[in-house]
Amino acid sequence: MACGCCCIANNTGYASSLEDRKSIYLLSDLLSPNLYTALSDLISKPDLMNKISQGGYIRAQMLEWDKIIDQIEEFYLKKIENN
Repeated sequence: MACGCCCIANNTGYASSLEDRKSIYLLSDLLSPNLYTALSDLISKPDLMNKISQGGYIRAQMLEWDKIIDQIEEFYLKKIENN
């Protein structure tokens, strides 16, 4: 997203907070046939691909990367401590 590419993801984690077909292309299930359908859809609809690419780029620019990196690091350190 931050580099202006159209992203496809399943509806978990950060992706679940994004608007489907506005800043990301969300899959209901992360299965090969669904990914094929999404890619085919985007290839056949360049306007949709461009819309998602631009929306994702704009959304990524609003993120506070230092804060996000700290949160991810804290999450993994807790996971390590609990094992």
